Order: sequence, then C-alpha cells, then structure tokens
Amino acid sequence: KNNQAVISTAPTKRLWVRQLPPDNSSEMYSFTNLTLQLNQPEEDIAPTDSRNRPDQRLMELGRFEEANRIKSQLEEKQRQKRRARERLISAEEEYSETPLSTQPD
Repeated sequence: KNNQAVISTAPTKRLWVRQLPPDNSSEMYSFTNLTLQLNQPEEDIAPTDSRNRPDQRLMELGRFEEANRIKSQLEEKQRQKRRARERLISAEEEYSETPLSTQPD
C-alpha cells in the first residue's frame, strides 16, 4: 500500500448543448429560446403572476409602444389606489387621536 488516493470516474457525458439564439433575438433582449419559453402563459397560476400583466405580454410580442401605454395606465391605477389607502390611514389616525373618556366599571 502506497497511501495514495485512487480516483476513478465514469466516462464523460454531455449534459447540455448550447442552442443558437433566434434570428430576431436582438429585438428580444438577446434572450435564448429557453429564456423566452420561461415566461410563456400557463394555466392555474397566481393572479399576481407577472405573466398575467398585459403590458408584459405586449412587450414580449414586440409591441413596445402599446406596452408602454398599458404600463403607464397600470402604474397610474396603482398610484390612485395607494393615495386612497393613504387617505384612509390618515383618516383612521385622526379618528384614533381623539381623546378617550374613561368611565368607572
């Protein structure tokens, strides 16, 4: 025994082969086919999943101007909801700041 470790490995096996990007990949952020497939619509996904966003879908279809218009509309809607929540919280804080009267039991 010469106290040297013996390492044996199995023959090499190719696990992955790079696929060339689609011809129009420069119009799609140079994404590969795999990357493009990751965002495909599926059934039974959460309503909050970004794949359900209309602006996202339009962007993926290359309809950038329409996607930006829709995105602006969605963002404005979110701002309006946030302002409404802030007004509600502000009104609740004003209400809770009124002095409470104590009464004996």
